[in-house]
Amino acid sequence: MKLSLENIDSFPSRQFWQMGVSCCRRLAHLIHDKRLIKALKRFEQSLGPPVDHQMRHDAFNAAHSAYLDIAQRDNEMSIEAAVACTLVCACEDLANSALLGNFRIALSKAEALSSAQIRTIELEMLAQIESSGQARN
Repeated sequence: MKLSLENIDSFPSRQFWQMGVSCCRRLAHLIHDKRLIKALKRFEQSLGPPVDHQMRHDAFNAAHSAYLDIAQRDNEMSIEAAVACTLVCACEDLANSALLGNFRIALSKAEALSSAQIRTIELEMLAQIESSGQARN
């Protein structure tokens, strides 16, 4: 199956999580909350092999808790909230397009990148996932 950013919500779980890790690694320099740093490490470790679903759920819970605190404190979609929400979406059980939405918000606010520049970054990450052989059935 050929992966497409437009159909990210139909990615197989493994490839979605790999895309999530790629997005989060790209945003890692923007993470200042220690809970999010720990959650990202746990999420990366959860992908194994083999995949450890409990560890991924733990990462989701930690990221979600941090996101709620950040969102309540900031009262808007701040850079930190967008980064946290990207990690929350990346750890989800099912693929969802909110991953890229939050990733785009974080990059556009933090680095003032255009939509075209962000799209190029996303396509490069997708190509790496496909070329690594992880996207093959």
